[in-house]
Amino acid sequence: MLAASDDSEEGLEHLNEALAALRRGTDQSREGVGGVVGPLAYGLAAIKELSRAQAALANEDVERAEASIQSAGNYLAAAASIARTAVDTVDAVVGESSPGPVQLSVSEALRVPNREAISDSLRNLLERSEAQAFVIFLDARTGNFCQFIGSKNGPLLLDLPFSSLTGDERRRARLFFAENGYERVEGDEGFLIELGRDIGEGTKLAVGTFRNVYRADPDFSLKIEEN
Repeated sequence: MLAASDDSEEGLEHLNEALAALRRGTDQSREGVGGVVGPLAYGLAAIKELSRAQAALANEDVERAEASIQSAGNYLAAAASIARTAVDTVDAVVGESSPGPVQLSVSEALRVPNREAISDSLRNLLERSEAQAFVIFLDARTGNFCQFIGSKNGPLLLDLPFSSLTGDERRRARLFFAENGYERVEGDEGFLIELGRDIGEGTKLAVGTFRNVYRADPDFSLKIEEN
């Protein structure tokens, strides 16, 4: 937990140091790792969240700062996972092929604009005052969707109705959620997962639903609807 008031200046100093280090790392990735954009994209998203935390802490809004720091941590964990996969792939290619530049392609879960749009929409949802506020993310071509419920006074809920899924998609959803630590989340009408107020986790699950459950293309056309 972040400390309030007396520790705000020290916390702000630590955030400034973290932002500087993370920016140096993403600059180096941009210069030296051609084709591996996944870790860089998540790193930039983490910088964005830490910048929000920096502004919140400067205003002594500890709760908002903590939420942004937690989201940044989720983005950094995703970047680390993709980077590990990239390293393993390079090791395998170098070990069994002739010398020469390694052309490594690591596809992103979703293109950056889609991820940012999802994250921003979930953040806006948690600032709304309506008790039954919701946002729906859709693939404009196929109509596949997932929806979230939330408000400024309540938790973020992922709602994935069975009526929107084929039998194979339902099985993939069950496996995907279980792999991410969410078991026994099937209700009578669909999957329902409570996420507290974790925007980063909500973004990750929305991305995973489209890529792992619906098997959408990384650059699919995202449509957003709200009530």
